[in-house]
Amino acid sequence: MKKLARNALLICMTTFMAFTSEAQKAKIAVLPVEQNGMIDSRVISSLHDMLITELAKTGKFDLVERARLDKIIEEQALGDSGAVDASTAAEIGKLEGAGFSLIAKVTEAGRHEKSTNQAAGNFFTKAITGIGVDSRKTTLAIDARFVDTTTGTVEFADSFKGERKKTRVDVGQLEFDPSDPGDAEMAREVIGELVDRIAVSAYPPKVAEFNEERQLAYLNYGDVLFEKGDELTVYVRGEPITDIDTGQVIGYERTTVGQLEVVEVLDKMSLAKLVSGQAPKGALCRNMTERDRDQARANAEANGEEDKPEGGKNPIKDIRNMFKRDKKK
Repeated sequence: MKKLARNALLICMTTFMAFTSEAQKAKIAVLPVEQNGMIDSRVISSLHDMLITELAKTGKFDLVERARLDKIIEEQALGDSGAVDASTAAEIGKLEGAGFSLIAKVTEAGRHEKSTNQAAGNFFTKAITGIGVDSRKTTLAIDARFVDTTTGTVEFADSFKGERKKTRVDVGQLEFDPSDPGDAEMAREVIGELVDRIAVSAYPPKVAEFNEERQLAYLNYGDVLFEKGDELTVYVRGEPITDIDTGQVIGYERTTVGQLEVVEVLDKMSLAKLVSGQAPKGALCRNMTERDRDQARANAEANGEEDKPEGGKNPIKDIRNMFKRDKKK
């Protein structure tokens, strides 16, 4: 930690460089994937590579080279404990000019097999080779924390889990296998949900363009986040709010400026009609809450406008469901 402190000047310079331009891609330091000590290191390495690949495929991020991160971790002797906390992750990310650091830990990666045919081999045979197994469930679970290196705050901390079931299994093994096509597909789905969550944290939903003539807003996310009929609050972010004790940024002032309704959802963008107020380019948006609706009705009454008819879709979503991909694709 002493070496981290001695690099304070470098930290300030690289942090400034990381945020000088909104057009610049967000830079992420993906720390080595951790595990609980019970999982094959080759599995962990494969999942780490898969995570890097999926992040790179989005085209939204610059990633710190793994060799550079490994060197920092080795120099600081941080690998001995096998775990890195949010504060240390933020410092490591800063040293490489990253705006965010990702801490991921595989908590489960295994297969659970069940046999209903007692005559199909003894217990030893089934446990080692899988012969006589009638069904199998493969599970992968990853805990992740996404850290803002500027404030040291955790943008999100969540678990991402997937299961794959298969029947009439003849021969198999008892651990998760990334080389197995089925296991690999399930792993990509789990990691895909994590990557979607990272994207939304690094790049909040916002108005990319606004067509005055058509009164339509073009949003920077498609079906990964929005559905037709979603009602959105449009707001602009103001001054940061800091914790009076720690001095850390804990949030930002928000000023609501408008309301949108999503009318068309595409792969990478959505179209939303302006319901009230404004939707200036660059403004942020989020799903409306009941509090937002109450405020909108109060504003409409104050302005002498008719209330919007009740009914229709109320898109208050669980955060996990928000980022699930369509399995039918």
